[in-house]
Amino acid sequence: MSTPSRSWVRPAAFLAAHGVVALLLCLAVIVPSIGVLQEQRHSMEQGAVALERARSALSRNEAVAALTPEQIESVASRYIQGDSEGMQNADLLNRLRLAAQEQAISLSSATPLAPREWNARRLVGARLEFTAPTKPAAGFLAGLEDGAALLFIDQASLSPNPDEGEDALTVMIEVYGVARWTEG
Repeated sequence: MSTPSRSWVRPAAFLAAHGVVALLLCLAVIVPSIGVLQEQRHSMEQGAVALERARSALSRNEAVAALTPEQIESVASRYIQGDSEGMQNADLLNRLRLAAQEQAISLSSATPLAPREWNARRLVGARLEFTAPTKPAAGFLAGLEDGAALLFIDQASLSPNPDEGEDALTVMIEVYGVARWTEG
């Protein structure tokens, strides 16, 4: 009886020994190999990102190099010009007065505001007050943000003005323009 019960021990020990060897082989070779392959994949992905950035920079540089002086000047005119705060305020107020004149609006008040910083950019501001019919007022306000210059309405207060007519609005707005880049 002892013979049949021992007949399974030898094959079981053989299988267990080979299982342990296979597990050690997996831990010693396969797991580190998978880690190396994952590191290489990550490195290749980072290389692809770097290559795409380089291609993008090259494309951007080629586009900038292809700009004509006239194109550069037209883009520069979108920004508030001036080397000092006073010059920038004067440029902004002049742009706002011209925009108001285009819509036949007479500004009752135009005062500069303290400059602001936004996304590392200098914003030059002005507060405007005027009374005008609804259609020219709407055209003026839409023209500020949709115009060629980079102007943004920060605050606006519109109220009906029955003293000036049934269709008249009294408008108070705060407008900011982006100042041009300065070298330095």
